[in-house]
Amino acid sequence: MATSTALWAQAAETFARALELPAAERATFLEHACAAHADPAGLRAAVARLLSAHEAMEADVSGDGDALPWRGGAALWNDDDHGLAAGERAGPFVIERELGAGGMGRVYLARRAVEDGEQRVALKLADSPLWAPQVQRRLRRERELLASLEHPNIARLIDVGELPSGQPYFAMEYVDGEPIAAWCDRRTLPLRARIELALQALAAVDYAHRRLVLHRDLKSSNVLVDSEGRARLLDFGIAKALQPGAGAAATVDAQAFFSPASAAPEQVSGAPTSVATDVYALGVLLYELLCGQLPLATDGRGAAELTRAIAEEVPLPASRRLARLEQREPERAQAIAQARGAASPGALRRQLQGDLDAILAKCLRKEPEQRYASVERLAEDLRAALHSQPVAARNGERWYRLRAFVRRRRLPLALAGVAAALLVGFLTHTVLQSRELARARDRAEARRLQAEQVTAFMVGLFRASDPLQARGRDPSARDLLKHAASGLQDNRDPETRAALTAAIAEVEFNLGDYEAAERHADEALRLRLALPDTEPALLRGSYGLRAQVALLRADYAAADRFLTQAEQRLTAESTDEALTLLRLRARLSQAQGQLESALAHWQRADEAHRRRYGIADPRSMQARRGWASALSAAGQQERAAQLLKELPQASGDGSNDPAAAKSLASQARQRRDADDLAEAERLATQALRIDLAVYGEDHEETAAVYNLLGTIAQARDDYPTALRWFERTLEVRMKVLGPKHPRVASSEFNLGVMRHLFLDDARGAEPHLRRAVEIAAAATPNHLNLAMYRLGWAMDLHDLGRIEPARAALAPALARFNELQGQELNRALARAEETCMAPAPWTAAQAQTFAQALVAVRAELEPDHPKRRRVERCGARAAAAPRA
Repeated sequence: MATSTALWAQAAETFARALELPAAERATFLEHACAAHADPAGLRAAVARLLSAHEAMEADVSGDGDALPWRGGAALWNDDDHGLAAGERAGPFVIERELGAGGMGRVYLARRAVEDGEQRVALKLADSPLWAPQVQRRLRRERELLASLEHPNIARLIDVGELPSGQPYFAMEYVDGEPIAAWCDRRTLPLRARIELALQALAAVDYAHRRLVLHRDLKSSNVLVDSEGRARLLDFGIAKALQPGAGAAATVDAQAFFSPASAAPEQVSGAPTSVATDVYALGVLLYELLCGQLPLATDGRGAAELTRAIAEEVPLPASRRLARLEQREPERAQAIAQARGAASPGALRRQLQGDLDAILAKCLRKEPEQRYASVERLAEDLRAALHSQPVAARNGERWYRLRAFVRRRRLPLALAGVAAALLVGFLTHTVLQSRELARARDRAEARRLQAEQVTAFMVGLFRASDPLQARGRDPSARDLLKHAASGLQDNRDPETRAALTAAIAEVEFNLGDYEAAERHADEALRLRLALPDTEPALLRGSYGLRAQVALLRADYAAADRFLTQAEQRLTAESTDEALTLLRLRARLSQAQGQLESALAHWQRADEAHRRRYGIADPRSMQARRGWASALSAAGQQERAAQLLKELPQASGDGSNDPAAAKSLASQARQRRDADDLAEAERLATQALRIDLAVYGEDHEETAAVYNLLGTIAQARDDYPTALRWFERTLEVRMKVLGPKHPRVASSEFNLGVMRHLFLDDARGAEPHLRRAVEIAAAATPNHLNLAMYRLGWAMDLHDLGRIEPARAALAPALARFNELQGQELNRALARAEETCMAPAPWTAAQAQTFAQALVAVRAELEPDHPKRRRVERCGARAAAAPRA
């Protein structure tokens, strides 16, 4: 029998008074106390159950202790007597402030000193004098359960103890976060992102179930999202241990202690709880996340009415609940839709219809056996819905609802069936034809409206170049793009706006405005994710563009995340897109310094591109050049040169083709490496002419050719010209990419080496080399370039007489060169530099190390190379040093 929450306040008071009397006098007292109540039988039963549970716990210390009231009921203790004030201690912890009070205790924010500073915790303390034995056992149970759980999405147990009074406490990881529903609303997350976040919480619950722990109080306030955007599960205060091997079997409760808004029917009826109880609560949480309302209205309902509703009232499908709200409170419905990235309640309703409605309905079935058998099954259905795959919940949905409906309407349905049988053939044909015509009409109308909007958008764009509006200015492509972007704000159709925003983002990317490209690519992706029927190819395109922008901005984690999303949506028919993404994956691996992975991706890309497009296609040439670049970085220069020789030669016929510019630049590098410097400069100058015409001065493509011309000038010993090219490269990259980009680090390094080794200006070189190391250490800590920058900086510091900083810079560089194949020259230079820092005379081992390094350097570098001359000068100094 379930006890009404409305009786608990009176029951608690009566129970407390009864405990003060001898056992023999309690029956008479209860008879008189209950007779004056509006519901004497209900009050008597409630108090009797409390007394029974109390006596059972007094008799059995290991008892279950479940005889506790709803959290929505009246408090059963005096809140003023058992709290902790700021500054008081609980074991090693100092209380800062109270975070909240729950059914069995209070939670405080506390801190303690640790080795590296302070540790903040959420400290939970039992504080009920009336229920002290039961509550303490409950708190110890929660403590034991938490100690068995170690999961990234569950707040972990840190410490346990007792106050001098005997009150138990435990300290949990403090999660400085926000309830999941509020966190999602504040960021206007679309449904897809909300589901992906909820899947983290589901993983935590499933983990607990696999360790035989039920939570039994899952709700938004117990699932926080931390500063890293990670869902964290809290509050196992009423959790229960399943019997080992019981799986989803029920556990017997005396009386569940729960939150009514998320309570399952078996909890309000006092029936056994099981895994299905947590599945129900997760359904409530998902329902609130997706449609902004609880499945059952709780406002204005008394305890008895709410208990009946939870046990009997079947929640409306989320889409229908939203439709009903739109009729009654259109403003609230619009706010809910906008908080989920939808243009209107109707658009959000279409996203909920079908799979998501079915998944939520299965979670919220009244019969526990009709719900998902496990949280993992629920998660599988949610993932299937995200990827437009069949959802298991829909298999039995129709029959389930049909059986329930038939049970309620047996006779009317029998009569209706006879009539329906006579009309079914005619109606089937008519309905199918009508639906097809309606769909065709809707599609045509949508395309017409979209065409009108695009036309209006383009007309506005063309008018921006009208002399009457331009007023003497000749607007550039960037000006027109800004005008186009501002005009998007007036477009209310999300599909059209997504298409135009994506197009603008791509143009901004090609213009080198990566910040604006990122902003518009993000918006296009958000709009397309919010649309219920976005074509997979469009989503792949949005994810791919977002990955490209992240890669150019050196946000490698984001690039990997977006690229993975695009790859997961590939189909057998999307071969061209697959090859584009493969090139992007190879570039990402190479940018992160993952050379083995990059080489494998580039080789596969080269073979696939040649098979599909032929070697002369610009895409195939891009894949081949990428492979050659990775080979050079891995020390396989001869293999790289051979691959590049197989590419068709660009003619430089005067056309402004960016692909031709890339080919010319590649040929220029080949001629430079072959010491044909005049031809290399001619080809690079042609590439620069095209890039200036296409991109202008302030663009990364142009900066790359500036850098190439600098290396060519350096190779022909024109150091002042090389310095000017390198300075111009750094200027453009700082402006386009920002001061912390890896390519800025490369330019700083080139400038530093030029000043140090070629212009003999160690002091002027040091800031450039130091900045190169600082940028690379933060942006690409695992990249080979960082080791090369450290080696160059160590050489410069050595020449400045700063020996200890030089050794500190050199040590990690040498360790990195020792780890990698193909780094014989860099390893030899680093070992020689390390030996040269040692005071003369050298030991026999040092002399041998230096001699071996000198042989390797001479085998790789020409006699007039500054690095070779540097090592040889060091050897001469050591040889001239007096022997000890």
